[in-house]
Amino acid sequence: MKRIETEKILLREFKIDDAEEAFKNWAGIKRMADISDYKVHLNVEETRKMIEIGLGDGEEERYTVAIIFKKTEELAGFIRIYDISMKNKTCKIGFIVGEKWLNAGKEKLYSEAIRKMVSHLFEKGLEVISYEYYDTKEFCKINKEIIEESGFEKEAVLHKRKIDSDTGEKCDKIIYAIFK
Repeated sequence: MKRIETEKILLREFKIDDAEEAFKNWAGIKRMADISDYKVHLNVEETRKMIEIGLGDGEEERYTVAIIFKKTEELAGFIRIYDISMKNKTCKIGFIVGEKWLNAGKEKLYSEAIRKMVSHLFEKGLEVISYEYYDTKEFCKINKEIIEESGFEKEAVLHKRKIDSDTGEKCDKIIYAIFK
């Protein structure tokens, strides 16, 4: 993937060399795992292995893009593109925000990154991009704000589709989409 830039952000291929910074900024932070939908990584090697899985082997229809804030040159999160179907012109998008940027007024930069990625995907021939989350976690509420600010609209609510491992409550799956 080519590098994509705006005035404030850089989107570039996520690399295995990003593991240490990813571990420091979100993957190794218990609070981030608690409010998200993943298990905290115990060390940088575990983060490295997850990056390798996320990058795929070239055969799978997915890829991951690093979000870099140009002002600080920090790895502030990533965007994952997956379930790509060029036949149907669809894909799904997911992303993560680094802990120190959760409530620091940086959300507009994340929306800028998502909008730029969406524009890139539309240029590549995709016509429908969806984003899915479960309505139980604080992090998902933050992501909801970012995704709505990026132009996505709520398309569906699938009721009681997952049991929250912390509370035992059944939660809804929310699906957003944006169309070319």
